[in-house]
Amino acid sequence: MCRFRETTFELLGGVTELNFNKLKWGDDGVVQLAVVLPLCAKLTELQLQSNQVGDRGAAALAGAIKGNGALTRLPLGGNQIGDAGAAALADALRGNGALTTLYLSSNQIGEDSKSKLRTNVMRLYKPGHDILRGVSA
Repeated sequence: MCRFRETTFELLGGVTELNFNKLKWGDDGVVQLAVVLPLCAKLTELQLQSNQVGDRGAAALAGAIKGNGALTRLPLGGNQIGDAGAAALADALRGNGALTTLYLSSNQIGEDSKSKLRTNVMRLYKPGHDILRGVSA
């Protein structure tokens, strides 16, 4: 059992991209994923589009990526993320200086939350980063 654990940690530690699009995981699946994400130290892209992720899943994901220095792309379009999930992501992104692209199109984020997300996040990143793709004015 110990060797299995070591192998799992080695695999997760070296992965650079995870594509879990269209799996219909919902919040429960993303909460479970969030538990192992901190082990993925080299993860640069995490795709979770069209997975029925809501605020609870977004909050768990936010906690897992906070302080992550490798993640550059996080496509979350086509989910059910609302205002509370957007707020959790905005807070997490303050501690993530590597993220350059965050897709949030086709979610349930209200206009006030979109504005706060743009204000809170855009000031932290360099020009040219497409940090909030899909969160139009």
